Amino acid sequence: MLAAACFPSLPPRWSGFSLSLLVGAFLLPMSAHAESGGVHGEVAIEFHSDWTTNSDDPANERGDTNIKIEAGIEAELASNLKLKSLAIVEPVLDPAEGEDRFFDDEGLYLQEFFAEYEGKTFAVRAGKFGQKFGVAWDSAPGIWGTDFAEDYEMAEQIGVAADLRFGSKDSGAHVFTVGTFFADTSFLSQSALTNRGRTRKSDGGPGNTEDFSSFSVALEGGKIPAVTGLHYHLAYIYRDAEGADETAETGLAAAVSIKVPAGAVALVPLIEYVALNDTGGTRGTDVRYLTTSLGAEYGKWNVALSRTARETASTDAADVNDSLFQVSAGYVFDTGIGVNVGWRQAREEGVDSDALGLLVDYAVQF
Repeated sequence: MLAAACFPSLPPRWSGFSLSLLVGAFLLPMSAHAESGGVHGEVAIEFHSDWTTNSDDPANERGDTNIKIEAGIEAELASNLKLKSLAIVEPVLDPAEGEDRFFDDEGLYLQEFFAEYEGKTFAVRAGKFGQKFGVAWDSAPGIWGTDFAEDYEMAEQIGVAADLRFGSKDSGAHVFTVGTFFADTSFLSQSALTNRGRTRKSDGGPGNTEDFSSFSVALEGGKIPAVTGLHYHLAYIYRDAEGADETAETGLAAAVSIKVPAGAVALVPLIEYVALNDTGGTRGTDVRYLTTSLGAEYGKWNVALSRTARETASTDAADVNDSLFQVSAGYVFDTGIGVNVGWRQAREEGVDSDALGLLVDYAVQF
């Protein structure tokens, strides 16, 4: 496999626990000797409250109020070498059926912890981080624009990846990325405050192999003079599986967005298509996602519309067509606090639900 070719000295199986300890043991002492040290980062806080006002299933008619905090920190260890981490506080358990939730189930966990060496035309990172696969789970606008797309966010993986940057003034800026990885099964897969449980290899699932038999490839870019404001993303992922009744999952992602100035208004349409085959390691179960969205900014005001269609086809069950539509609007005050309100309509497994929502966010850099 790819890992064997690139890292022939690695043993055939290396647990996430061992790799995490290696990264920490190797890098942390280096920080004391960094010639050009420094620590900086950002803390982003979101207060989110949803009220499902109408649903075909009365158990869905409830409120859900929570807070999410993301703290990203970078420590410069040496010239071009950084240690990066991302700690998150958010609900880590599903809410109780039919009950309101008010700041319950909040847990703290480390989503990213890795070292990155960055040169002029390349970068290499190792540790715990997410794979490049799709963009809508992060960049679709609106209060709920990312909800369905988060299904295929490939976060919390132990791996090694490399970026190769290329391009020119005439062709734009492009990045080719290749990585090999497996699901984090170390103690870092748990959470504090509320424990979500530790991921074990025995849990199964694609990518949960504790060896480098899964890989991803991505090509993305922008700053193309001929199409100002365009950004594209193409990716392929292969997640191996070892369970007796499981098979490998493969996926393709393609996305394009463009920022279009229209007088004092900036429009950003986005479209993304993702195809997952043998989803979740289940043979014959394929899922397709199509996200279309439009974000608009006018000064400190913003409006977002988005729709995601999710189609699940299985050889052993009837097809399921889900969809999520949302519209939201917001304003950013001089203090940096943003306030957004919106409406969400979703169909999941044949159940239609409507919800109203409020999102207040704020970020500070240090």
